Amino acid sequence: SCTHKSLRNDTGGPELGPAMGEDDVPHADIELDSGAEPGEFKSRLLSLLRRLLPEWADVRDIAAEPITGGITNELTLATPTAHAPGSREGDETRRRGGGEEGRVEPVVVRVFGNGTDAFLDRAAENRAVRALNARGFGATCLATFANGRVEEALTRLRPMTPAEMPTPGGAAAIAGAMA
Repeated sequence: SCTHKSLRNDTGGPELGPAMGEDDVPHADIELDSGAEPGEFKSRLLSLLRRLLPEWADVRDIAAEPITGGITNELTLATPTAHAPGSREGDETRRRGGGEEGRVEPVVVRVFGNGTDAFLDRAAENRAVRALNARGFGATCLATFANGRVEEALTRLRPMTPAEMPTPGGAAAIAGAMA
């Protein structure tokens, strides 16, 4: 599952790396405030990603683009824009998924809405996401943090428009994907 065992709290001390969850998904007991001033949010977001995802260790700047349309979550597309001088960008370990050699892939950061845990069981949601991931569905859960999740960015896909859904081709695409 995408749940975690809290192995340590964030004490503001040195960056020791993330704790590991039940299924080896990195976790940090850090909360992101999506309502923070944009520069502060971007700085904290980059710090969190560098802590949770080893391939982000040399990333020095990001573009943080809000994704609209969420109902209970604040979604942000985080894209690396600058790496540390002399970083090992060509190292095979810097890659995630099908990206170009040496390229750190963008991720989606999902910050759970304030108070939504009162009516949504986030642990159950995370277990469902990991179960779907195990069967090849959905954006892969890469890491968790105190009030959210880091997921693979599905940058090569686009959602169907409402006009496409009821067409014969749209219905066939949906049925084929569900089969």
